Amino acid sequence: MTMDSDESDQEGDQSIEKHKFRTDAHKESADKGNHGKSSLFGSNPWIGLICEFKNRLSLNRAEKIALTIIASVFLALTVWATIWLQQKNRLANDSVVFKLPAKGNHAYLRSCSSYWKTVDNTAGIKRGAIAVPAATITLDDHSPSGALRVYFRDARMNTVGDPITIGFQDGLFSNGKNSIEISASDGFHNRVDFDSYQLGTVGAWRLEVLEASGEMEARANFSLLFTTTISPILR
Repeated sequence: MTMDSDESDQEGDQSIEKHKFRTDAHKESADKGNHGKSSLFGSNPWIGLICEFKNRLSLNRAEKIALTIIASVFLALTVWATIWLQQKNRLANDSVVFKLPAKGNHAYLRSCSSYWKTVDNTAGIKRGAIAVPAATITLDDHSPSGALRVYFRDARMNTVGDPITIGFQDGLFSNGKNSIEISASDGFHNRVDFDSYQLGTVGAWRLEVLEASGEMEARANFSLLFTTTISPILR
C-alpha cells in the first residue's frame, strides 16, 4: 500500500515538473520574441512610427487615385512656373541687350548702361522707395540737335514714375557734357522684392529711349530708338 502511494506521488511530481518546464519554456520564448521587437524598435524608432502610421492610414482606391492626381497637378504647375520664370527673366541679367552705338534720325548714342540706386528721402523720389532704376547715356560727338525721352517700365510694362525728356545740341546735353545720368522717380518699395530682382526671380524691368527733333515735340512725334532691360547691378 505504501509502495503504490509512493509511486503515485512520484508520477504526480514528474507531471508537475514537466508542466512547469513547458510553462517556463513558453514564457522564455515569448520574452525572447518581445525582446527582439523592443530591440528592433529601440534601435530605429521610425520603424515603429511608420508601422503605426500604416495601420492608422487606410485609403480606398478612389482616395489613392485622387491623391495621385493632385500630386501630379502640383508637380506640373511647379515645373511650368519654373520654366516660365526662366524664360521671362532670361534677359534680366543682361545689362545691355541692344547693339551700340545706336543711331537714329536725331540722336547718335555711343553707350548706355543701366543699374539701380538706393535712395533715402531724396528730393524728387516718391516717398517710401528704397531703390530706383537709373541709366547713364552718352552721346556720340556727331549727334546733331534733338531730344531724348526716357521711360522706365516695370515687369508688367507699366510706366514707373514720370517720363524724362532731355534736350541736346551738337552732341552735348544741357549739363554741357556728352554724358548724363537719369533715374526714375519711383522704384521698389520692398527690400525683399528688390533682392528678388537682383537674384533674377522676378520679371525684368525695362528702359525705353525715344528721340525727336526737340523737347517740345508731341508724344506722337517721338520714335523709339532702343529698348533694354534694367541690369540688376546696384551702384
